[in-house]
Amino acid sequence: MKIIRGIEIGNKIEETIRLQNWAEEIATDFDMDTASLFDFQLCLDELVSNIINYAYTPGSEQIITVNYMANDILNGFEIIDSGAPFNMLEKAEPDVKKKLSSMEIGGLGIFLVKKLMDHIEYERENNLKNT
Repeated sequence: MKIIRGIEIGNKIEETIRLQNWAEEIATDFDMDTASLFDFQLCLDELVSNIINYAYTPGSEQIITVNYMANDILNGFEIIDSGAPFNMLEKAEPDVKKKLSSMEIGGLGIFLVKKLMDHIEYERENNLKNT
């Protein structure tokens, strides 16, 4: 797939507002339906929020790059960060049959992303970047 448009944001939770606005611009420019935009924004928010909250040493200032990619058949996004390695594909799925109040904290966002996305890849490049 070819990179169509990208954005760089800082690793601060306030930056997710810029990311959501960017996603809305893409949805408008590429005639994305409302349901697809919702999924796109939800997945971006979950993944980038996890990077912001868990991938970096507290107080460090880092850049997270998000690219919207497409070809004639597929569209999607890639997220590039220099935080701690984390492969969400190896994360065990939560037991969603339990009552919400008895579930462990964490993991539901990743579960949602896995259910909403058709395809997910993870790569650690030169032990420096997650993509």
